[in-house]
Amino acid sequence: MSQNSLTPISPISGQPAPVRNAITRFTPLDPVRVLRQYIWLLSISVVVGLTLGIVSAILCENFIPVYTSEARLLVSGPLEDIWDVTNDAQAPDTRLDAMRAFMRNLVLHIRSETVLKLALSDPALRETSWFQSFPNAQDAFEDLSDTLLANVMAGSTFLQLKISGSEEKDLSVLLSAVTKKFLDIYKQDL
Repeated sequence: MSQNSLTPISPISGQPAPVRNAITRFTPLDPVRVLRQYIWLLSISVVVGLTLGIVSAILCENFIPVYTSEARLLVSGPLEDIWDVTNDAQAPDTRLDAMRAFMRNLVLHIRSETVLKLALSDPALRETSWFQSFPNAQDAFEDLSDTLLANVMAGSTFLQLKISGSEEKDLSVLLSAVTKKFLDIYKQDL
């Protein structure tokens, strides 16, 4: 006697039970039951994942260091007269606003395409391993414009330039080239 192995057997006679509905319904899983069933496997996976993440972060921090080179430029000269005493009550605020705007303009000028492309033409910069790691000067320009940070230091008349990377020697050459070219262009504009 051959029976279909998928047909349920009637508990009374050993005969196949009559099929009432030809359509079978999908029974949903209880998520809480599944969670309880696999809680140890999930716990172990979370612990292993966290451990691997922490260990790899520590190893990367120790064996793949990131260096930062920083330069500060003092804004001085004809702007020292913003503190002059005047009879106009609005004058000091106007002069401070002008100073802030001037310093923000300098930051934009430092990060301009003109300054960065002139810096990339510096022979000392072209000899660095950083520059030689790029197939062309355009890729080096894009990386330099992405990694160079320039901002106004709060509460001061300093402009701060920062660049970060993995080659400590190259960063100082890079930042020196950018600073030198910016100052050269600024002196010519005066």
